[in-house]
Amino acid sequence: MNSFFRYIFPLSLLTLLFSCSEPLEEGIKKVFSIQTEKKKVILVLQPLGDISKEKVKFTKTEIDSFYVFDSIIILAKKELPAMAWYEPRKRYVSDSLLVFLKTLKPANANYLLGLTDKDIATEKGDNPNYGIMGQGYCPGNSCVVSTFRLNKKALSKNIFWDRFSKVVLHELGHNFGLPHCEENDSCLMNDADGTIKQVDKERKYLCTECLKITSVHTR
Repeated sequence: MNSFFRYIFPLSLLTLLFSCSEPLEEGIKKVFSIQTEKKKVILVLQPLGDISKEKVKFTKTEIDSFYVFDSIIILAKKELPAMAWYEPRKRYVSDSLLVFLKTLKPANANYLLGLTDKDIATEKGDNPNYGIMGQGYCPGNSCVVSTFRLNKKALSKNIFWDRFSKVVLHELGHNFGLPHCEENDSCLMNDADGTIKQVDKERKYLCTECLKITSVHTR
């Protein structure tokens, strides 16, 4: 008797799940398609101001070679918002830029990265306007990177591109939930503390401890 109910019950459940007008095979396919459907992860790049197309395309290539996204989309250029301008230091407040970027994120996008050549800064300790290379919500869905400080003491163009790549990957790491790394000096999630020296010291990789924290896989 127990054996009889063991086989009859699943069949009865399937009968309840699917109406008589829908073939059983089609109903089963729908259940499995719902269970196995993978949500696409989309990143959009938002050029701000006069940043070159070359830098934007480079950013896309670097991200695609390191992180796994289903799609990386480049949006049309936007001017930097006046509300983010800090007149006393002649630069933009990164926190205000992040708020601005959130309003630009398409509904179907998971993350948005803003790119600019202009100098940016944030509040740090007693300094209300501390110059930085990038900032991102941790975790969150938007970040911003500035190239303004990346040419400092760069002996070649390759050094600039390497710095640019690492700062971009670092800020996206924050969006994925990665804090600053304190386990490995060469991990790209180290805190640069506004100086280029640490960026040059880092390698373009996430250490074992950082990979344990985030669910985002590198290539």
